[in-house]
Amino acid sequence: MTFKNINGRPIGTEETTDGVVHYTCNPPNQEVLEEHGIIELGEKFDIGNNEVLLIPVVLFEEHGKRIDTIEAENLLTQLSRR
Repeated sequence: MTFKNINGRPIGTEETTDGVVHYTCNPPNQEVLEEHGIIELGEKFDIGNNEVLLIPVVLFEEHGKRIDTIEAENLLTQLSRR
């Protein structure tokens, strides 16, 4: 996975076969994550569990978002405001 910088910290957004892996410094609350099937992965990177998320691709499709870092942040913000 090319999702880490030279210091091993996660960066950006990457589509995988399991969904979209996204690093965020502003994660939604636990309720939003659970409601939308978003999985926390941060512990795998030795950081806060909710700082790296596995977002289902279908959420991007349902909300008309491209799979990239800005759109992932916009999607998480949109889901949090519901």
